[in-house]
Amino acid sequence: MKPGRELDALVAEYVIGYECVCDEEPVDCPIHAYNDHYTLSPYSTDIAAAWRVDKPGWVWEFQETSHDLTATLYPSPQARIEAMANYPILPEGVALVRREWLDDKATTYACVRCLAALRAVGAEI
Repeated sequence: MKPGRELDALVAEYVIGYECVCDEEPVDCPIHAYNDHYTLSPYSTDIAAAWRVDKPGWVWEFQETSHDLTATLYPSPQARIEAMANYPILPEGVALVRREWLDDKATTYACVRCLAALRAVGAEI
């Protein structure tokens, strides 16, 4: 999935916890409305916004190569310890995302962070 509004909407709903109210009044939906009252944070394109994509206890690791970025998201410090002890088998709940570099390094980090967070909460992407 590419960085942009669609990815931002998924993050807002599944990770941040915004509730979609399109059935009630689409114009008032904090996720899908395009108006001055509700503006989605650009989680997948702005690294400052992406740092808010987090949950208590999550442990993040990033690894760069010349051609891609890998994010590993552990649901807890204990899960990270288990992963290190049982390598290469990852414990349940660990999200692993690898993405080729985009034009901008910061955008790649933001996008990968969003994708890993969505995987960690079980959202289909």
